[in-house]
Amino acid sequence: MLYETFNSLKESFGEDYFTSRVSSEIIQNLNPKFELREYQKEALGRFDFYFNGYHKRQFPAQLLFHMATGSGKKERKCKT
Repeated sequence: MLYETFNSLKESFGEDYFTSRVSSEIIQNLNPKFELREYQKEALGRFDFYFNGYHKRQFPAQLLFHMATGSGKKERKCKT
């Protein structure tokens, strides 16, 4: 699987192998009120690597991000 390959690359080249690929241009195009979390930087870096550095890329490319939902949201209380 692709994630296993990418995990091996991360183990071989270091924790910041994918996060270092996130350019300032990408970050500048995001809402400045929200700071990117490490897992988001990792996801963007893996996306960039797949499209710009992975020689075994499938054509046409179709990717799915398997990430937790609801993380980082604050609980809201309803007034009744």
